[in-house]
Amino acid sequence: MYRLLNDRRDLPHLWLYIECALIFLPAAAVLYWLGHFPWWAGVAYVLVWNMFGDRFTMSYHCTLHRRLFRKKYRALEILLDWVLCPFFGQTPGTFYVHHMGMHHIDDNLPRDLSSTMRFQRDSVIGFLHYYLRFAALVPVELSVYLWRSRNTKLMRQLLVGEIAFYAAIGAAAYWNLRATLVVFVFPFVFVRLMMMIGNWVQHAFIDPDHPDNPYTSSTNTIDSRFNARVFNAGYHIYHHVRKGTHFSELTKEFAANLEKYGHEDAVVFDRIDIAQIWLLLVTRQHRKLARHFVRLPGAPVRSDDEVIALLRRRLQPIRDWSPAASLDHGISTK
Repeated sequence: MYRLLNDRRDLPHLWLYIECALIFLPAAAVLYWLGHFPWWAGVAYVLVWNMFGDRFTMSYHCTLHRRLFRKKYRALEILLDWVLCPFFGQTPGTFYVHHMGMHHIDDNLPRDLSSTMRFQRDSVIGFLHYYLRFAALVPVELSVYLWRSRNTKLMRQLLVGEIAFYAAIGAAAYWNLRATLVVFVFPFVFVRLMMMIGNWVQHAFIDPDHPDNPYTSSTNTIDSRFNARVFNAGYHIYHHVRKGTHFSELTKEFAANLEKYGHEDAVVFDRIDIAQIWLLLVTRQHRKLARHFVRLPGAPVRSDDEVIALLRRRLQPIRDWSPAASLDHGISTK
């Protein structure tokens, strides 16, 4: 197996993809073959899918930043993108376009179509506005973004992936609507919702004075069980400092640079995962959030009430920021 890979440390990704293919391709084939299958069969499929969906998504995210396969085996990437990804809510090749061709270019700043800056980030209404705009308009808005950026290659990749997926789903639904809803439509809707929940949380606590500083525009959650499951996705701050960092290096980097994070006044949580943070945010349970706040060496010493005040300040909408503002504060812009 190692000879297929660019990095031997990525073997867990490959084993996960093999496992998913062996489980879900045959299971989906059975659902389509059964036709009008009993309701419990669909529920069983969804329950098993939920044991893998988050791990697959975050594993795939890692391979967008660091190619999984060596050059002579790149055909396997086509199989991953066009065969396996649609079973896990990803339209072929489009996650790369959005994430690498836009999000990591503009890093949650105003031109980023998934930017959280202008929203009240502890508001149900704010989140619904954020999610529904993404769900309804992302293919159109991202196409316009890429056109204006003169990145026609990624624009074609986006449109081909989206149109091919919707055409295939339409044909599959005509053949067997019930199976299509379970196998493709549910993952598509659910994964896009969870990806927006993830981005909302990871860019919820933004210093209004320095929104272009990744240490104060991104958030870490260092819960070990959560990170073991999702390839250290909770270490999001350094992911925006150096996006190509291997997932296995993120815990060591954080432990070695605690004072740096403290000096930058980063927001870090422990004993909680991203979904739990999101739930506490939209229900405005700031005091419960503060119980999970990590007091870092080098950061200002704060009481519990001062931590809550810090969190609330960093959840406020930011609508009038410009790069010149960061220059005024002595922060270099990208």
